[in-house]
Amino acid sequence: MFYESNYYYVSIIQLLVLIAMCFLATKLLKNKLKLSKIIYFIIALYLLIIKIIDYIDMKVFPSELSSISYFAMGISILIPSNRYKAITSYICFISGLGFIISAILAPGIHLDNQTEYQIYRYIIFRFINHNIMFLASLLLLNFNPIKKIDLIGISIFLIISYVYIQILSHFNLISGTDSYTMIVNGKIILLVFPNFNMPIWYYFIYYPILLLLISIIFIFEYKYSNKQKIFRKQN
Repeated sequence: MFYESNYYYVSIIQLLVLIAMCFLATKLLKNKLKLSKIIYFIIALYLLIIKIIDYIDMKVFPSELSSISYFAMGISILIPSNRYKAITSYICFISGLGFIISAILAPGIHLDNQTEYQIYRYIIFRFINHNIMFLASLLLLNFNPIKKIDLIGISIFLIISYVYIQILSHFNLISGTDSYTMIVNGKIILLVFPNFNMPIWYYFIYYPILLLLISIIFIFEYKYSNKQKIFRKQN
């Protein structure tokens, strides 16, 4: 946990950044639709370009939900579909938030056993990219509301992403276990509590909580983005 890590200060910084991003997107830019669109576009374009370059340079396939989310966000500026943008907003929200929560609760997961080069070359950019992707997902809500029907698209996106990752794993194109698979099979808790033995009762608690969290996030995005409809209609 954060209080056991040598990087406890990262938890504090990440928490402050999270608060700042939420305040920026839902307060300062809440009714500034044009500015929200511009910032979202810049972030999405940056992620699309930098990740194409990144994965060509590394000669690997995107193999994490967050990696897939980067491209989903980038491609959203090329696809003139509000439904796709709504799906992207949700997917990038949960991907970004998942990373942010892990950085707050257990920063050592990302920083322990890393060389100084790796921290400056990869880890810092990983923190930056996840955070700005999360910010872009919030900004999307300001001008592109989520609808109940988007639940279908979100579910399809998550299923296809999971199948894609399992195919990569089957052909040994992934080294180790990705975090998305660990979330699905419940082993994500081992990143924080490595000695937890995962008894059968754990799954009866874990999956209802996971489903509840997924539902709460959707309800938040749905209610927030649809409240914005009033302002959009007035302007």
